[in-house]
Amino acid sequence: MLGQFLFRGDDAFKRIEVLSGGERSRVALAKLVLKPTNVLVLDEPTNHLDRSTRRKLLEVLEKYPGTILCAAHDPAILDRIATRVYEVKDATVRELIDRRRD
Repeated sequence: MLGQFLFRGDDAFKRIEVLSGGERSRVALAKLVLKPTNVLVLDEPTNHLDRSTRRKLLEVLEKYPGTILCAAHDPAILDRIATRVYEVKDATVRELIDRRRD
């Protein structure tokens, strides 16, 4: 599993305290997808990720069998992951039909 999140060789044995911020994010994401859940709630999940980690996260989320409720501005999340997009603005919520994908 750690290999899927770009940890190689001895990196898998590093203590959390010595990991970089990006590595810690990857560990947290790996832990998330390992838990048997049917709903993920994510808030801007691609913020502060390097390009390769972001790409890997999108691959993992595309394979996730459950429901993902995600607040995001990232077009890649909207295009690759979202089946429905809602806009929250001025105390109202509306579905953006042109972004709908079933």
